[in-house]
Amino acid sequence: MRAAAAARGRGVLDEAESAYRAAVVLAPQDPAPIGALGTLLFERKVPKEAIAWLNAALSRDSANVNFMLTLAMAYKAIGDFGAARSTLIRAAPLAPHAPQIHALIGEVCIAMRAFDAAVDAYRQAIALDSKNAFSHFNLGSACRELGRFADAVISFAKAATLRPDWAIAHASLAGAYQELGHDEQALAAFRRAHELDPRDIVTLNNLGLLLTKRDHVTEAMACFNAALVLRPQDARILMNLGNCFRTKKQYEEAERIYKDVLSLDSGLYEVHANLGDVANHLGRWTEAIGHYERAMAKGWPIGKGLQSIAITLANYDYMSSSIELYNAARTMGPGDNQLEYRQSLSELKVGCLAAGWPRHDARLYQPDDLHKTHKQRYAEPPSYWEGDALAGKRLFLWTESGLGDQVIFSSMLPDLVATGAAITFDCKPRLASVYRRSFPAMSIITEGAKESSVVNPEAYDFQIAVGSLGRFFRTDFARFPRHSGYLKADPVKVARYRAHYQTRAAGRRIVGVSWRSKNDDIAELKSAELSDWGAVLGVSGAWFVNLQYGDCTAELAAVKTALGAEVYQDPTVDPL
Repeated sequence: MRAAAAARGRGVLDEAESAYRAAVVLAPQDPAPIGALGTLLFERKVPKEAIAWLNAALSRDSANVNFMLTLAMAYKAIGDFGAARSTLIRAAPLAPHAPQIHALIGEVCIAMRAFDAAVDAYRQAIALDSKNAFSHFNLGSACRELGRFADAVISFAKAATLRPDWAIAHASLAGAYQELGHDEQALAAFRRAHELDPRDIVTLNNLGLLLTKRDHVTEAMACFNAALVLRPQDARILMNLGNCFRTKKQYEEAERIYKDVLSLDSGLYEVHANLGDVANHLGRWTEAIGHYERAMAKGWPIGKGLQSIAITLANYDYMSSSIELYNAARTMGPGDNQLEYRQSLSELKVGCLAAGWPRHDARLYQPDDLHKTHKQRYAEPPSYWEGDALAGKRLFLWTESGLGDQVIFSSMLPDLVATGAAITFDCKPRLASVYRRSFPAMSIITEGAKESSVVNPEAYDFQIAVGSLGRFFRTDFARFPRHSGYLKADPVKVARYRAHYQTRAAGRRIVGVSWRSKNDDIAELKSAELSDWGAVLGVSGAWFVNLQYGDCTAELAAVKTALGAEVYQDPTVDPL
């Protein structure tokens, strides 16, 4: 035994193994050389033979905890996790103050995907050794697998506190924060992980993805480029870089990168789908449909593909075909609120009002990242109005879209007032004075909701979004009334501006111009460069007034220089 130990200490393992085998021959009933030989064989990565010798040693010394721990690790090495766990459970009461036994039980339970048991084991290990960062980290990993992300955050944060230079602890903390929707905390944790290990490709990629989501696109591109320096043939990271160019509306560059991605991995259906989106933005809609079809052939969910083709057809006014595809897509993915909303737009455009209006409410149920145009549905109470008699009832009405849509939907406010309800209208501050003048029977407020719920809900019987009124007041075309206008401008200001503009126009027709939407989601569909208006601005007998919101000074000056056309900017009007 001494010779074996000496050889082992010198690292001469063949000699040590021979000596242990000789000792076993000399003392076949002595558990010490048998267990020592089994331990050496495990260290030499011969786990199956190690298991036989360790079991033999334990048959002679059933309370030897060290032999049990090594045996459990040998079982774990060959994938027999059940035997490993049983062995550790036998060892635990023999060494009640040994945290490593419970930590090993936790590792084995994670390997068995018995995450609840792993949580219990790691909690016992931490109770015996609260300063072990690995136990806290592994507890966080088990909690994450169970979807208990708040608990995972606590454990990962503790691990990072105990080992502040441990990059993976900070990266795992970031991932748990993301699952909870705490993007700012996740961003800080990812940044710290990257500081500690700037060459970690996974962290670089995940940091880039989160930065992209948070609209820090330039910084995200730097992360993806850094990751590509380390792993230039990574198709997914290259795709993520292409997505950044698409977000920046640099569609030609995005298209070039996506094609490079396909040369690395032609099976990525996401890239074919992204190429379809880019082709759509570039006006090549038939090509876009081809990309979507290839994406579906590569594994893209059929419902998603049909929906994208339907959107493409709707954008080019093939409404009936788009509705057919929306219906087909809905059978493959019921409950997709974005699909329901998109279908409602096509149905409303072709006059299917009875079907389109109810489906239009799906706009209020879309995920947070799709809510750049519409708010999400407010919480109850009060309950939502579903067509009940409103006479004498108190109704809270709220806006949920851009100013243009609000103005359009306001055409239904006279119908709502006629129901006899006591209406409180929570509108955008910029429209409050117009609404007070136009609908004196309504109470107009501008701060009636907070964090997607109504302030003082007990003050109302019902609530509804203004964009949902069509379900009740515009169910067929006969219910679209003829009118001379429903919004009333300030008559004093109208007279003053009209006199001022007529003087400056000197007999020419007065034409107001607006050319741009600043809503990123729809700007391409609703915008044009003022410099492209040469034919319009050159019409004789017309005098043009700027109605575009925002600072347009530079654009107006450029058009005057390039085209010789003047668009009057009234200095007394606030351009917002």
